[in-house]
Amino acid sequence: VPVLPTRPAAPAPAPHAGTDMQSDAQQHAALATYARFWCLHQLAPFADQAFALAGAMDHRMIDESCQTGPGACLRAHFDYDWLVRLPLALACLLFPGRRLLLLAHLVN
Repeated sequence: VPVLPTRPAAPAPAPHAGTDMQSDAQQHAALATYARFWCLHQLAPFADQAFALAGAMDHRMIDESCQTGPGACLRAHFDYDWLVRLPLALACLLFPGRRLLLLAHLVN
């Protein structure tokens, strides 16, 4: 009787494979939640200044003055806050991802 070769057995699945995917999903959800709250915090001064809500927020980070005097920084020539920080905060609010959030933090 000829002996037929047998196939090697398939490797057993990792014991915690489902747990790792669940953990990744939980981490992604937690990061998205953090990103959205951080974005709301970043957008509050813009909303306050845009709607003139009687000075409810401190505007130092989005005004035209600098710590060393007027004209001594980039803000005198380029509206960094409204053209860079605001779009990044809005993008993070809509698409909360690791890289985009890191970029927004670095730019901020």
